[in-house]
Amino acid sequence: MCWKVGTGTGTSIYINADAWILDAVNFKLSSVVNSMQDVKVNELIDSNKRTWKREFINNTFSADDAGKILHIPLERTLHGDLLRRLFYCGLWAIWGERNRRVHEQRNSTGQQIVDFINNCIAELNGLEIRSSVKGKEIRKWSYPPREFIKINFDGAYDATHHQFFSGIVARNEEGLVLLSCSEIHHGVSFAFVAEAIVCRKAVQVGVEQEWPKVIIEGDSLTIIKKYATKSQDRSHIGAYILDIQQNLNRSRSFIFKHTLRSANALAHIIATKTLKKEEETYLKMRVPVHSEIQRMMDRRGEPD
Repeated sequence: MCWKVGTGTGTSIYINADAWILDAVNFKLSSVVNSMQDVKVNELIDSNKRTWKREFINNTFSADDAGKILHIPLERTLHGDLLRRLFYCGLWAIWGERNRRVHEQRNSTGQQIVDFINNCIAELNGLEIRSSVKGKEIRKWSYPPREFIKINFDGAYDATHHQFFSGIVARNEEGLVLLSCSEIHHGVSFAFVAEAIVCRKAVQVGVEQEWPKVIIEGDSLTIIKKYATKSQDRSHIGAYILDIQQNLNRSRSFIFKHTLRSANALAHIIATKTLKKEEETYLKMRVPVHSEIQRMMDRRGEPD
């Protein structure tokens, strides 16, 4: 997933660690700049003029990286991000209201529409909020409990082409890979919707394999919370939530669990490599060659 720089004001995007360069592979720098460790992107922006510090960037980064950074558009006003969110969430509200009138023969009140738009904006904002403490915390992948299968999921979003690349890996209590797969999704307008799609796919894998006890684990806290709830979701990903609720067999035990990106590295690598190669995969008992090192790193140590 690629983080949006916006105006650069108040952003928590780290130059080396995070994905934020639109035209780069995996949206990251081609090489780590040691002098930029723990430095955030807003340090590269003139806060008064709201322009990139061109001379500093050219002297700090490689010519290729510097060129890509300088081509990232910056919002000229502090309200640009909010206006964009209002526009897209308003479209979602109109689309949803139209479907309710056609298929359910009912109308929403003005207050219900306003509440929907406010909730939509809050959800989009939640995707970009990162705690500086959590950003530095490192956690390793943990083995699932006895008799459980853990399915990790993650994705990489290409906002320019509205494409989403998902990565999924299922492992047993001994850390052995049972299945790994990746998919390319076209016509995905929002990163938030993309996260819902890959979480739904992870659940579908567990259902199709008929595993009796499954842990669904990802690093998107908002999505995990929504899938874990039993109540009806009225947001713009409500259809995906409902689909999962209707397809889960009551005799199976599904647990939804949030984790840090560092503990979700294998699924993340599968997703980002799919973005780079634009090739889907479906493998039994193994992961793609490019993810083998991370698989071995995750198996270090003893099962819980």
